[in-house]
Amino acid sequence: MGHGLGSLQWRLRDYALTHESDSRLLELRGMKSLSRTFVLRPEPNQVWTALVHRFGLPALPEWAEPMTRILEKEKRIVPVDSIGCSAVLISATCEELLEWMAVGVRRGEFTFPESNGPVR
Repeated sequence: MGHGLGSLQWRLRDYALTHESDSRLLELRGMKSLSRTFVLRPEPNQVWTALVHRFGLPALPEWAEPMTRILEKEKRIVPVDSIGCSAVLISATCEELLEWMAVGVRRGEFTFPESNGPVR
């Protein structure tokens, strides 16, 4: 069962992804997808940006590396078959991410800026 969206294509059955453009993120909504996010490059900044935007998380870009380590430790980042990219499936709910963020703040792994201002 294949579907196309411009130069981006995917098969819903086994999550095989392909792309020819510089697309960064593909989110599928539907069965069980509320906790699943597909990212075409598994770099920490790409993973974190996708999750922050998707769930509207109150987060900082500097938290990308430690949160990606948590996701990897919890085995929540899984490679999927892909052509022309290194796509991964991230399985995490908003509630789980907020809990991991709270633990990270308490442990000092996630810090806040010295002064208030826009996030850059």
